[in-house]
Amino acid sequence: MPRLRRERQTTPGVRRYTLAADVAGLIRALGERSATVVGTGAGGLIGWTAASFHPTLVRRLVVLGAPHRCGCARPSSPTRAGSSPRPPRR
Repeated sequence: MPRLRRERQTTPGVRRYTLAADVAGLIRALGERSATVVGTGAGGLIGWTAASFHPTLVRRLVVLGAPHRCGCARPSSPTRAGSSPRPPRR
């Protein structure tokens, strides 16, 4: 497993994009056309970025312990199997 760049080697705002480019470069350097990328925590966020900017290189993406990069996920209310959610109260 290759080590990530040290944080001080990149500008903080550009770090995720730089590391995603590193992932793409690694896939190409290994001579692969595409790869399954697995990331946990910050690695998952880098995986989301790599998949977004290099969709032809990331065949599958597995993310553990990191929210989706858009931050739009909302907790869903539990419903019974086969029932529809109740409309909001007025």
